[in-house]
Amino acid sequence: MKITAIPAQITTVEDRIVGNLNLAQLLLLSVPIFFSTLIFFGLPPLGHYALYKLVISLVSIILTSPMAIRINDKLLIDIIRLLYSYALRPHIYLYRCQLKDATFEPIQNINNQNINPQTIKAPIVNLSSIDRAKGHRIFFEKSYRVLFINKRGRLNVKVESI
Repeated sequence: MKITAIPAQITTVEDRIVGNLNLAQLLLLSVPIFFSTLIFFGLPPLGHYALYKLVISLVSIILTSPMAIRINDKLLIDIIRLLYSYALRPHIYLYRCQLKDATFEPIQNINNQNINPQTIKAPIVNLSSIDRAKGHRIFFEKSYRVLFINKRGRLNVKVESI
């Protein structure tokens, strides 16, 4: 008899409770029943039929029942939750611009405004034309990648060659 080692696999097991439905699907299908019962006995006329109770019950059934549908072994409510978390995350992108596409607008004269020189902490550095050309090449050529990293309130610039 030949013995073969089988690698351990990560598997998920879902218990089927009623037919082909698991617990999450069963709860999603039973929520409108409990909700409709609360509406029937909790809203006036108590324990009697009313059209608005029927409408509220049908809306709850229509909204919650499709959430129990499975698509690629995932519940529809999980897919919707994933899409909402993706849509609500911060969308911040830093795009690389090309020099030929860049448009430059003239800077307004700020000499007329009252600016306190003590609030300006950034040193003003005068670069030579060679250093300016190097900086220009790093920012606008595709062979370099410039990353701006914010750590502990400081802006660090990281330049990588691709």
